[in-house]
Amino acid sequence: MCGSVKGGHMPALWLLAAAWALRADAPALTLPQARAMSPAQLGDALLAEGHPKIIGAQVGVQGMAPPPPPNTPFQSPIALIAEGAESNVPGFCERTVAHILLAPVIFTGTQAPPASPVHLDTEPMYRWRTTSKDGSSCEGVETHYFRVDPTDRQQAFALIRALADLQSRVKKGRSIKTNVRIDDRQAIQNQEFARTNTDPRIQPGPAELTPIVDGKVALMALPLADISSITLNLQSWLGGLEDKDIIGADGQRRAVASLFAGGEWSVDLVLDHDNIVLVHIIHEVPPPF
Repeated sequence: MCGSVKGGHMPALWLLAAAWALRADAPALTLPQARAMSPAQLGDALLAEGHPKIIGAQVGVQGMAPPPPPNTPFQSPIALIAEGAESNVPGFCERTVAHILLAPVIFTGTQAPPASPVHLDTEPMYRWRTTSKDGSSCEGVETHYFRVDPTDRQQAFALIRALADLQSRVKKGRSIKTNVRIDDRQAIQNQEFARTNTDPRIQPGPAELTPIVDGKVALMALPLADISSITLNLQSWLGGLEDKDIIGADGQRRAVASLFAGGEWSVDLVLDHDNIVLVHIIHEVPPPF
């Protein structure tokens, strides 16, 4: 039985309808002041009363970025992450991220004067739901959630649900018609590390040195609850597919979707209409190595 991506449900309206608004008397803050506050404190300072519980915050531009241009007003971003909960979308958790812009100010080097929040947008994010030992499967700021364009949302949900069904069937010892392949680059990387580093304290263990060669074994290990991104309608940019994988018996190119999970797993999914016909998994150490 192939994984089917048919079906779909509307997003959880009770989560999306939570009270999100900027606080009318929100204080002007510098970025260092905002970073010094806990996520809950920052949420209370910037958001109107009745807002959802805030468990995480990202202050300022994230990642590597040049400083704002001199003598040019710049709006600093703040992202507030709400606690996740079970979604009305079957099989998924959902949480909201509030994206806030502070009033434009002119930076002096990397420093800027205090600024008040002036704009708020909210974005739903999702996670395949699993049950942890304490039952908190949707909670925790470190829990992986993914974003998806609204026009792709239902197809993405159905695709992940179909992949989970394939995984469940394999774990139960049931047969599947879907072709599953594994390219375990991480074991090769670990073997090379073991050859060039002799310190026994950091030597990889036997399991880390042994490549996964059975695609179904890799599918069972794939951490679907840790999906961090999913992209639909690609022609494979992971480098694992050939034309014979993508071109069907009718000569037409099949649709390809890609997802990343757990920081170490990349997956290309080849679709024939609504069915997953090929799962190509790459397991490798993420950069920087």
